[in-house]
Amino acid sequence: MTGLMPIENFAEQATNFFIDFITAGIVIFVGYLLVRLVLLRLFRRLMRSYGVDAVFLHFAEVIFNIFLMSLVVIVALDVVGVQTGFLIAALTAILIALLASMQGWLQNVAGGLWMFLNYPFKLDDLVEIAGKQGRVEEITLLTTKLRTRDNLEIILPNRTIVSNIITNYHANTERRIELVISIAYEDDIQQAIDVIRGVLEAEERILPEPEPIVAVADLAENGVKLDVRPWVKKDDFSATRYALRKNIKLALDANHITIPYQQIQLHTSDL
Repeated sequence: MTGLMPIENFAEQATNFFIDFITAGIVIFVGYLLVRLVLLRLFRRLMRSYGVDAVFLHFAEVIFNIFLMSLVVIVALDVVGVQTGFLIAALTAILIALLASMQGWLQNVAGGLWMFLNYPFKLDDLVEIAGKQGRVEEITLLTTKLRTRDNLEIILPNRTIVSNIITNYHANTERRIELVISIAYEDDIQQAIDVIRGVLEAEERILPEPEPIVAVADLAENGVKLDVRPWVKKDDFSATRYALRKNIKLALDANHITIPYQQIQLHTSDL
């Protein structure tokens, strides 16, 4: 009988381990369902009620999910009798060591959280960051992806975004087009202004308010410079600007108003 005790002890330990394993698995499974089907849905509904953007809502869901599942695992281990105090301390020490070696990654995460809190831009906004311009195509916890006008993909680490000036061309619903048109000194300034105003009035995309500006900006060496500043909807900005450049040139030509160009005069003398 004495020789059988180790086998009986082993069988008992194996049974207890199996029961604990199944119990912990059930707790984790139930906790997972609770988190996914109830808590995360409630969290998502709460965030949407505050008008949180979908991209940044994803950030919050990831962090909240990790936090809740960590609690579920700790509860499951505690249920089966595992001393979680030592485990938490060990995991904390490991986490601190990992974080110390991942400073760049943490800066990116911090940048993502900063964007979550400040909303400097959203998907499909046209932005310029660190000298790079494009539409925001994707925002993650670590990086932000831009798509340029010539279809290049630019991936910016979030820490770069936080440490640079951000220009958001789509932050407001209207934008002002700024053109500088030169005419020759021999031409009639008021006539040129009237011709340009006629082009602006014929362009349906230009907003009546604020009223477009056409005024003398400078008396330069090569001609009189006129500021042309109409307002348009942000989505009409590029197309309207291109159209105005063309139509103003055609209208000035039709009225025999000259757009001067750089000239060099050479004076020679007989020696």
